[in-house]
Amino acid sequence: MFSMKVSGAAVLFACNVLIARMLGSGDFGVYTLIMSLVALAATGAGFGLPYLITREVARMKAVDRFEGFAALFWRAIFIMLCAVVVIYAIAVIAKWSGSFGILRGVPLIIISMAVGIVALQALNQHRAAILRGLGWVLRADLPDVWIRPWFIAVALLAFLHPGSFTISTALQIQLLAGGVALASGIVFQRQCLRRVGVALAGSGVQRGGGGGISYRTATTFFLVTVVALLDQQAVVYVVGYLMEIRDVGVLQAARQIIGVVSLGSISISLFLQSRLAVAWAARKFHEAQSLVRMATRWNAAFSLVCALLIAVFGSKVVGLYGHDYAHSLLIVEVLMVGQVINAFTGQTGLVLMLANREGQLLRFEIAFLLLRIPILLVGAGYDGLLGAVWGENLAMLLSKLSAVVYVRRRTGLRMLP
Repeated sequence: MFSMKVSGAAVLFACNVLIARMLGSGDFGVYTLIMSLVALAATGAGFGLPYLITREVARMKAVDRFEGFAALFWRAIFIMLCAVVVIYAIAVIAKWSGSFGILRGVPLIIISMAVGIVALQALNQHRAAILRGLGWVLRADLPDVWIRPWFIAVALLAFLHPGSFTISTALQIQLLAGGVALASGIVFQRQCLRRVGVALAGSGVQRGGGGGISYRTATTFFLVTVVALLDQQAVVYVVGYLMEIRDVGVLQAARQIIGVVSLGSISISLFLQSRLAVAWAARKFHEAQSLVRMATRWNAAFSLVCALLIAVFGSKVVGLYGHDYAHSLLIVEVLMVGQVINAFTGQTGLVLMLANREGQLLRFEIAFLLLRIPILLVGAGYDGLLGAVWGENLAMLLSKLSAVVYVRRRTGLRMLP
């Protein structure tokens, strides 16, 4: 599983480098803003349901009773598709009214392709959530973390014509890759459902029953996910609003490099997540503390090693993007400082979820977003792109330390290594 994710991430990183070089920093900045909005919209279209679907399907599997599975499946599909229609309508209205500056000069065909990617991503999240609930984690993640990157790589070679590669071309490739990932995922899903004897035909939908979906809990998860994503993308939106579009491209190149670095930390967290969930559910708090401490230490050690590698080889990695991105090296080094801060303060969000404190987590995320935006604005006004990135690190430090203190008081777990 880890090797699959590493190879897929390496291929995707190489594809992003190639796209950045072919588009140039200006068009790559526009492409970055579009894809960040796609990620945000796909989260909205998911409506927090993937988390609930995984939990409900796992409960059905535990008791070997799948009577409500068809209702859960089709109701979630209906909600997601309705959300996609609403998102498309909002995007078109925002374009024609000129109320959203980013979309004002974007052709309608670009918006349509972006919304198509949103729909494919939302459906793919739904499919993967079902397979995770059934325990087929590898088949859940294979289409998105391995098949999609390799398809993009092959497609880039097919579309590669000097001077003809545009933002539209890049979005077409993303749209095709999303379709291939979803199609292959559906094949895996049908195979797995057949093995456990579950059918999707059947009308198990009960009026008012929600098909196993608690709308209140789903809304909380949805808001947590959306606000957390806004928190992560806030620096992109601030830079896009205050500075030149090429600065967004430079920033995104640096964030892509750090994204590859953070893959190891994410893998460590995912490896320990199920063990931590079992220990917490069994009220084995000493074991949970041991696992939390272990994850934090591994993440901290890994981030320090990566920081050293960035210091030594960072210029060579940034050089892959071309001369337009020469200023990304300093941004990469500053973002790496934030990665180290994040590693040393542990998985506070995961612990709050396990402790059934998603409501408090939502309040934290909203407060941190409201704190982050003025810090980013002040930093960007003081020292441009570099100031915005340092502001990002300062906001992360304040928010993570606050969460560490809260987790310690409410759960008794020490998050620091």
